[in-house]
Amino acid sequence: MQNNAAFEDSQPVGRSWFRSILKIVVLALCVLLTIGGSVYYLALQKPDFYQQSMAMSDHEAFEAGEALEVAALYLRNDVIEEEAWVAEFKEGQINGWLASDLPRKFSKLLPDEVRGPRVGIDPGEFRIALATEIKGFETVLVAALEFFPTGVSNEFGLRVLGVHAGWLPIPVSFFTEPASELLQDNRIKVQWYDDDGGLPVALLTVPESKLRYEGKKIVVEQLEIADGSVRLSGRSEPVFEKSTSATDAQPDDPETVVQTTELLPVGE
Repeated sequence: MQNNAAFEDSQPVGRSWFRSILKIVVLALCVLLTIGGSVYYLALQKPDFYQQSMAMSDHEAFEAGEALEVAALYLRNDVIEEEAWVAEFKEGQINGWLASDLPRKFSKLLPDEVRGPRVGIDPGEFRIALATEIKGFETVLVAALEFFPTGVSNEFGLRVLGVHAGWLPIPVSFFTEPASELLQDNRIKVQWYDDDGGLPVALLTVPESKLRYEGKKIVVEQLEIADGSVRLSGRSEPVFEKSTSATDAQPDDPETVVQTTELLPVGE
């Protein structure tokens, strides 16, 4: 009888322990579901500047894109004709060009998984946004960048302030790795390091071969991210190419005569 009483007394204790474990499991599942739902919600959100730029009508996008190309044409003329030049490209013009001209003229430039690239420009901060798929769900990837001078001509400093999927912070490698690959494919030298605050910083060097146009060497002196626009300033210098052909040498130069004679074919 005593043994049975002891067994009966132990049953409520066992059921109580089981209920406690069950409550913990259910609570943990609720927390995970809440976190998962919150993560999913944050990842689906779109920044205000992206929603506004995507709301641009086809006509507005076309007109803005045309304005950007006109500004680029003026810059081209100034580079050829002027010693010093200044150019400004507005946020609306850039987004209009991305919406209208990019799909029509450069449809193969972007990979299939990237859609709707847009920019947002605030003083000191340049944001790039695009629609893509990460881990099986659609989101808008946003990279916030800061450009700064380095004191070296045609070299630019770029600091990655943060990368988000919607409103959700994600590793900066989602931006830095494809960005490095794209820049290197275009022969732009990239050097990465972390600043004192742990933010990734890149030094971008544009080769001189990419900065020559119509016999002029283009020197970019300043890149400014202003309120709603990107401003470039620099100068153009004439390029004097040294000819190495034999016809440019003096005919009475004995060394040239010898070299030219050696290049002539032996009579058949």
